[in-house]
Amino acid sequence: MGKRPTQPIKTIGQVCRQQGQALIEKLILFVHDCLQQGETAADVFRKLFAKQNKEVPA
Repeated sequence: MGKRPTQPIKTIGQVCRQQGQALIEKLILFVHDCLQQGETAADVFRKLFAKQNKEVPA
């Protein structure tokens, strides 16, 4: 017989929550970096909500 995995298999829900948490963490760090570089909150929102197909001006 094959060996059992050493760690339990994650459910789809667990993986989705983990990925959601990772995405939020990256978003918070991105916003923090922008603000630390002197961008205004309005500039950050503009970047976050810009359409994906358009380039975001620096």
